[in-house]
Amino acid sequence: RMGMAVWVTCAQRDVEIETLPVVKLTQWYGTPGRDTVYAYARLCFCRGGLWLQMTVFDGAPPATQTAQALLQLGDRWLDLCFAADGQASCRCGGADMPLPAGACAFGAGQDEQGWYWQATCRLDAAFLARCGAAAPRPGQTFAGALFLQDALEEAFGSAFALPPAQPCRPQNCLGQFAVAQ
Repeated sequence: RMGMAVWVTCAQRDVEIETLPVVKLTQWYGTPGRDTVYAYARLCFCRGGLWLQMTVFDGAPPATQTAQALLQLGDRWLDLCFAADGQASCRCGGADMPLPAGACAFGAGQDEQGWYWQATCRLDAAFLARCGAAAPRPGQTFAGALFLQDALEEAFGSAFALPPAQPCRPQNCLGQFAVAQ
């Protein structure tokens, strides 16, 4: 994916998040103690807000496993972290930002690919404004990283490749997103 932008949907009305395209986490750095785990994310901008869903195919995830999105929205970096134990956190511009009640929901299930846990977060335009962030408009691009890691391991999975000569950290696996018109 280096050099290619991942397209993100922009909608003016609610969409079924399950109908959105996925961004797979296919780049692995280090050897996870529990082998590599299949994971993907879906995201879109809806009415000026951000909708993000991360799905991790791991039937017995440790509580220390997290799926994370780091997105540059305007002048601010929005860092959303979802833990397998059902906890969600947000940092914006380096500062903790409490998530609105009901903004994130966790679930688990099974499909043809196996058992999974999932976090779905819907942040409205007002929340992004309070963060000092802004949803990009159609035709714009923004940087971001999507990754899966366990706090007890150095290994991690990412949606984007680590650029040469960069320290091996998930936050350095940045890619480009483009907002569909």
